[in-house]
Amino acid sequence: MNNGLIPIYIYNSNVLFLPGIESSRLYAPLACDAGVCEKQLWEPNGDDLAGQLANTTSGESINPSIYTKPNDVIDNAYVPVKGNVYKSFIEDMAGLVTSGHSSMGGSPI
Repeated sequence: MNNGLIPIYIYNSNVLFLPGIESSRLYAPLACDAGVCEKQLWEPNGDDLAGQLANTTSGESINPSIYTKPNDVIDNAYVPVKGNVYKSFIEDMAGLVTSGHSSMGGSPI
C-alpha cells in the first residue's frame, strides 16, 4: 500500500564528490628548465596564466595540451563566513571513514 511516503533503506552508501571545473589544478607542459617541466595554470597565479584557459568561439580550448593530475583537486577554498569549504568537507569525509560510517577510501576522482 502506497501511503505517499518514500521508503528509507538502511545500507552503506557512497559519496561522489565532483568538485567541478574550477576545483582541479590544471597544468601546461613547459620546456624543462632546471627540472621544472610544467606550469600550474589553475589555481591561477596571475591573469596571464588564467588567460591560457580561454576557449575559442567554438568552445574548444586555445591550449589543448592542458592537463590535470590524478588526485590533484584543490583542497582549500576560503569562502567568507563559511571558512575553508573544501578542507572542512574533506575532513568530514575522512572522519566518516575513520569512524566506520563509510567504506569510502576518501580519494578524489
